[in-house]
Amino acid sequence: MKKLLSISILLFFILEVTSFASLQTTITNLNSLNITLNKEIVHPNEEVILNIDFGQNLSEFEIDIAYDKNLFEYISVDNEAIINNNGDVLTIIFQTMSSEVLTSNQINLTFKAKNDIVTTNPTDFKVTLESLKDENLVDIANPNSPIEKNLIVEPTYEDYKFDFLYEGTISPNEEKEMKLVLKSGMGRNYSNTKIYASVLNPEGAEVKLVANDEENMEYNFLEEGWGGQTGEPIGGKNVIKEMDLRGTFSKEGTYEIIFKVVDLNSSEYVIATDTFEIEVGDKLENIGKIGSAEVESKNNENNIVKNSTISNIVTEEESKPTELPKAGIMIYYIIIPIAFFVTVIYVCLKKKDEEI
Repeated sequence: MKKLLSISILLFFILEVTSFASLQTTITNLNSLNITLNKEIVHPNEEVILNIDFGQNLSEFEIDIAYDKNLFEYISVDNEAIINNNGDVLTIIFQTMSSEVLTSNQINLTFKAKNDIVTTNPTDFKVTLESLKDENLVDIANPNSPIEKNLIVEPTYEDYKFDFLYEGTISPNEEKEMKLVLKSGMGRNYSNTKIYASVLNPEGAEVKLVANDEENMEYNFLEEGWGGQTGEPIGGKNVIKEMDLRGTFSKEGTYEIIFKVVDLNSSEYVIATDTFEIEVGDKLENIGKIGSAEVESKNNENNIVKNSTISNIVTEEESKPTELPKAGIMIYYIIIPIAFFVTVIYVCLKKKDEEI
């Protein structure tokens, strides 16, 4: 009987200890801990908030947050905690310093991305929690550490654009110097890119677009493209990539040239594309050949205008008088007798004076 009683007491004691241990485990773990970021992509000079929600009130805690000082600077915390920042690790200490127990159930920390970011940077905040006590000052087991929260810091990228330039007119079957420019104020970085061209040309026309690299190797944009076998890197601030091209077009007409830059590492993903329309040959001559009936009609109109002008000139010439009017002859008949009588009177008077 005594033996049975002893066994019963032992079993009861074991059950009580197990139950107490289970209760202690429940109390001393942060079962609802939640750490979040308010954004996953951060641009230069933008702020990001790291929120640590404990899921219960804590009277004491210590948090270490490791971050990349080349990408972020610490700004502030919304809690009356002690802050130590050595540039790589931010330490937050919250302790009960008096008889009055203060508690906190969450904390928010603000970081700011630096303004000189020119590439995409995957990074993270590594959070380690320790020295935890609940609102009754009971120790809480530290969570598995560190807890990583991933994000990306990158600039605000601008699209790539092509410019296609040349001077003067383009004559058929004559090599024309041209310039192709790929540019962006803030270009996304790619390690292996190539530039290709395609042409929508008049029926039966042939086109050649080539350029030489620094080693004088010639590349055909319509065939193997520009960038060598493995492509070329592009990206960064104020990207300007210039290429001197030579184009040859076999006949007159309107051509559409399409340029595109592709990423060789992403199944030839098209990064940017632009289309340019060019005219080969003298545009007036092209109109004459394409619409000869229209030109002939305009020539006939011009002839009509010229003939009409000539007719007007002839009419004006014919309308001019060819003889003086007869009124001029009548004037002579009056002047001559008067002159005769004046002469006679003058002679008579002179003779009389001589006699005296």
